[in-house]
Amino acid sequence: MGTRCNIGCATDKNYAQHLGIMIYSLLVNTKTPTNFDFYIVDGGISNEDIKRFEEIQKQFNCKMYFLKPDRKYFEKLKVYEIYSEATYYRYFLMDTTAVEKMLFLDCDMIVEGDVSELYETTLNGNILSAVFDPLVPKKHLEKLKLESYFNAGLFLVDCKRWQKEKISQRAYQFQLENEKMLEFPDQDSLNIVLKNNWQMLSFKWNVLAKVGLVKYGLGNLNCKYASKKEIIEIFNNPQIIHYANRLFKPWNYLDPTPYKKNYLHYKNLSPWSSVPQFGNSALGIISRLSFYVSFTLKYFFRNFK
Repeated sequence: MGTRCNIGCATDKNYAQHLGIMIYSLLVNTKTPTNFDFYIVDGGISNEDIKRFEEIQKQFNCKMYFLKPDRKYFEKLKVYEIYSEATYYRYFLMDTTAVEKMLFLDCDMIVEGDVSELYETTLNGNILSAVFDPLVPKKHLEKLKLESYFNAGLFLVDCKRWQKEKISQRAYQFQLENEKMLEFPDQDSLNIVLKNNWQMLSFKWNVLAKVGLVKYGLGNLNCKYASKKEIIEIFNNPQIIHYANRLFKPWNYLDPTPYKKNYLHYKNLSPWSSVPQFGNSALGIISRLSFYVSFTLKYFFRNFK
């Protein structure tokens, strides 16, 4: 039968499609889809999308468990233009799951490799394994007084250790007390709380699509753990793609982003194949352009007022 692979994820109604497509890509690219159990925090998934998830479950004979979050759990944490309440669902998931180990994956990902290999990673006494974020500015690390920094969109976690050491509560409290200094509220907080309790995974397991812009001279890489050449080589052969960009996403018709074709490929194979691409109309384009302006203004006033 093989090892059961516990996958944790979370969404509200807005990202349900993207979560479904991520799950579909994961199952297509593993040799053992029947060994996967998905624990999905459901923050308002529509009935239509639930039916699509059920189609995936039936097609691959995997298991899915939908968990309703306790919203009182997040009531004190702020939400911003890019951080909805769903950002904090991972705290609820980690604290309430009864499994020993779990691989947490963000919705805005596409899986190109077999994550069974990743799931077998030994934690070596650490609470979690994650990938160093090569786009984190050195100044940000200095501000947080950290030597290294992981991207929290993917991590393999010892759930029992997480619960025993109250990681969610500690990260929650740190964010409440230090919100003004945090650039990425939950991710920064988790990095502070777990700074001595995580180990590094290969870059291939969380390839940030935005790294592709560096190839064209847009942005800089933090090359502390790998050279620019090595990071770009891995970018060209990712096992998991992460569209962790504050502004551009592959499901929006107008948005330019590396690996857009990968997302659309799995969308066309999935139960969401007939759903029109977001913003694929004159009105949609105008709406998206308005969003760019609104986003930029909100970001500016939040960070520079």
